[in-house]
Amino acid sequence: ELRRAGALGSREALYYAFGLQLNPELPDLSATTLVRYLQAFAALYEWLKARHQIDFSRKLTSYIEPWSSTYIDLLISEDYAPDMEKLMRDYLHYNPTRNKALDLLPLFAHLNSGLLAEYVEDERIKSRPTLHYRLPDCDIDNPDWHFSTVWNDWVVLEQLVANADDLSKLVTEFRNSRKLSLHNLTHSWIDTSDQWLRSGNYV
Repeated sequence: ELRRAGALGSREALYYAFGLQLNPELPDLSATTLVRYLQAFAALYEWLKARHQIDFSRKLTSYIEPWSSTYIDLLISEDYAPDMEKLMRDYLHYNPTRNKALDLLPLFAHLNSGLLAEYVEDERIKSRPTLHYRLPDCDIDNPDWHFSTVWNDWVVLEQLVANADDLSKLVTEFRNSRKLSLHNLTHSWIDTSDQWLRSGNYV
């Protein structure tokens, strides 16, 4: 109905940096569960970005930035097992902004608004017990584009989080891919992660 009424998406103009945002509810609000979601997202960020074929108009903005590279190294380190306060402080130290492809500030406002306020003051942050997934474009004027396509790619991440052994294996692969080596110079992580997901019947 919106398409028939003339709604336009991200690709219509350079200044149309529209996005489709999801707010997936977490199965629980423990630090252990949240770390698993964050590790899965860090490992799948490039794959998800390639799947969504992000429009140039949104690449020009800061809305869909990845997390700090230094933070990702910390997050996927083998011994990273923080409690919730440390998890929040680590994230906010390196990523004190809502302009991230997976924005945790609404969740942190729900969990501990006082701690969040030590790092960020932004009236646009609304407290809610969910993740805030900001990466996908809104391609609503394209008849071949569907909300379900975006959601189904997110479900791949959900399924990975639910499989602890597979998540551990992928995070290990991702950690190794970030090291300087001839193999990593000649192989794309997007291709490697896509092949890994296909071999595990995730896609």
